[in-house]
Amino acid sequence: MQLHYSRLTPESPHSPLLLFFAGWGQSDTTMDDLEMPGYDIATVWDYRSDRFFSPEGEEITDETLADLRERREIVVAAWSFGVNAAARFMAAHPGLRVSARIAFNGSRFTVDPERGIAPEIFRATLDNLSERSLERFEMRVWGGATAFRRGGSKLSGRPVAQLAEELRVFMSPAAPRLLWDRVFISDNDLIIPPAAQHKAWEEEAIEIINIPGAHRPDFNSLLRRVLTDKSHVARRFGRARSTYDSNATPQLHAGRRLLSLATPYLPARVDSMIDIGCGTGSLTSEVIDLLAPHDVELWDLHLPESAASLGQIHPSTRIVLRQTDAESSIADLLEGEIDLIYSASTAQWFNSLRAFLAHAYRALRRGGVIALSTYGPLTMSQIGLATGIPSRFMSVESIRRSLPEGAEAAVLEEETEDLAFGSALEVLRHVSLTGVNALTPRGATDTGSARRLLSRYPLEPDGSALLTFQPIYLIIRKP
Repeated sequence: MQLHYSRLTPESPHSPLLLFFAGWGQSDTTMDDLEMPGYDIATVWDYRSDRFFSPEGEEITDETLADLRERREIVVAAWSFGVNAAARFMAAHPGLRVSARIAFNGSRFTVDPERGIAPEIFRATLDNLSERSLERFEMRVWGGATAFRRGGSKLSGRPVAQLAEELRVFMSPAAPRLLWDRVFISDNDLIIPPAAQHKAWEEEAIEIINIPGAHRPDFNSLLRRVLTDKSHVARRFGRARSTYDSNATPQLHAGRRLLSLATPYLPARVDSMIDIGCGTGSLTSEVIDLLAPHDVELWDLHLPESAASLGQIHPSTRIVLRQTDAESSIADLLEGEIDLIYSASTAQWFNSLRAFLAHAYRALRRGGVIALSTYGPLTMSQIGLATGIPSRFMSVESIRRSLPEGAEAAVLEEETEDLAFGSALEVLRHVSLTGVNALTPRGATDTGSARRLLSRYPLEPDGSALLTFQPIYLIIRKP
């Protein structure tokens, strides 16, 4: 496999890495337009060998791959036949800190009569491979001649013999079975039939997202739809630190409801607890008052001074503050060391709830509890309607599919609450004062976009504006 790094930032060696496995026939330049704010990017292409080579053709040794092993978080995204290659790579390197697994128009099956490309079509493609057939293939990748001319050539220009050698690799059996977080399937995919993709992913995807378009989608917009720029989140909530508690009524309700639901399942004595996404610490203080834990760690991307003062309010509890990304730090915990992992209104910005829960469940002692609240797809649906930005929130069923192997949900339920405001402008002010606009892409609530949002926001007959929240509560107890 050819490994090509782009836009690495030496100043932030622990930035999350987007490791993108391109499709068949690509090179180090065909994915140059790939972007994801807040992430370093590396692309993988040319699957003639399972060994890694640099774009210059030199084999990359284990020492050179140390960067991957040192990354705190790696998001694996893969397109077309790259999905098969990515699955083989992840199975061969289980020690890497991979969070989200995202697939675009591919599966672990390549040549398969029901779950991939029909064997006779694949064989005909291979037997008749030529410069002319490659051009026809690329037109189908883009969905037709018009889209091809608009998008421009994205094939590598590599020799036909080399591409044929690479294509033969995918005649091998299916890649190892893994559970992927999100799978995008285009309705006009002329390369891998959408029906075959759906069948391939029936039991192997937490969430399948149907999208319009051709085999090659708009990767950048889709990545922004499902990944979080965590530096952006930290800045937004940092700005709202002084106004959060007085405005975040739904979030405070969700935190208290979560504690109430978790209480019957807690061990008789909670010695150690982690509050993930503690924010200002107001809810944490209520949890400490109720449970009187001996040791508490507060984790958040941004820790205001109010959180630091909790040690003075609760002198009998040892409180440790960690300004950290919980999604990566959860993997640092030792097996069986925590009684309670409590996280209210935070998991919605995790890239992979599946990966987070697996690490958290491993860290629980016997009888320990994960108490987590997040938000469902109805949340802020009015803003989605006004902006055209699809919801990134997971449904109850998707959350159920994210549970660790062997774990059962003691509680998995949802609520719906509508907040009423005098106008759409008041909605935007509320969103800004609580920091939840961090969950929309950069620019989505900037001045120009805000004007469009205000003009399109759905209003009630009396001119008022509703904002919906759909909290989902998950309680897991380790036997």
